[in-house]
Amino acid sequence: MLCTFVLFFLFTKLPAQFSDYHYFYRPASLKAIAGENLYDIKGFVSPPWLIPLLLPFVYFPEKISLALIAVFSMLLIFFTLNFFKQKGIGVVLCCLTPAMASLVALGQIDVLVLIGMAAGYRALDKGKGWLLGVSLLLLMIKPQLSLLVGILFFLKAGWKMRGESLMVVLFVWSISGILTGMWWPFGIDFSSIIHSDMMDCSTRALIDMLPVPSYIFYVIQIAVLIFWLYLIRSRPVDYTIMSFSVLLCAIMMPYLARHSTAIVYALGFPLIFRKYKIPGVLLYQATFIPILSLWIEPWYAGWESLVLWGMVLPEFLILRDKSIEV
Repeated sequence: MLCTFVLFFLFTKLPAQFSDYHYFYRPASLKAIAGENLYDIKGFVSPPWLIPLLLPFVYFPEKISLALIAVFSMLLIFFTLNFFKQKGIGVVLCCLTPAMASLVALGQIDVLVLIGMAAGYRALDKGKGWLLGVSLLLLMIKPQLSLLVGILFFLKAGWKMRGESLMVVLFVWSISGILTGMWWPFGIDFSSIIHSDMMDCSTRALIDMLPVPSYIFYVIQIAVLIFWLYLIRSRPVDYTIMSFSVLLCAIMMPYLARHSTAIVYALGFPLIFRKYKIPGVLLYQATFIPILSLWIEPWYAGWESLVLWGMVLPEFLILRDKSIEV
């Protein structure tokens, strides 16, 4: 409890005027309250069902609400990792990276992916189709991280659960479309979220920096997807396959903001540090590469995708090691 209050106090010192919460999430929420089109806010491309989750924060002053979101983000990370029985130094270190600092300072909501994963895992365990629908709705908020996990949950569910989950998704989607007049994702300008080379740490950005044809990225996308489908064909859903799915999804997406890698680290580091401490330490140190952008100009964030690629081998080996309890 004391740590929570200390975090809240520290987060109130964040410069709210530079956050994504200030530019996108808060204005869109205020538009929704006023009965106006939330997609008039340039750069807001999230599903409309995100707004009800943000409304409790909007009624506070901006700095307070940003601090509350930051605290909730940290608490949700620890809650989810505890739910999946992840412990050790990796849990602590995943919250002490530049990517996590960026996520918190920007007021981003990527942690909802973790809640969506926990809900989907519980839905499959208990056979609850409606909960799977809730999981899919949460995962849709950040598809650049959770697309493969959502597909994994849907494929592993029975036909009855699939039908129930689709009914929940279609119901929320229809109500959202009626209320907003926008049938997400149709008609949404996703190009508006593409930032500069300073922020895009996707594999595509790395390929663009190298003297190779741009179509190499699409070859990598197809290869990663085939590899993933091969892995999940007869494997039950557990923490390792979910973490690995998020990692591969981040690698194959055409755009990945730096702060989103915080979720990849939060899932992967607890696993890697349990089995491979030295590679874990090296990968953790590599997450501080973005600090070089303070001295090196121009900085191309595509290099940062190499950290994600460095996580592939240890996570794959852990995935194949049946002696590891997850």
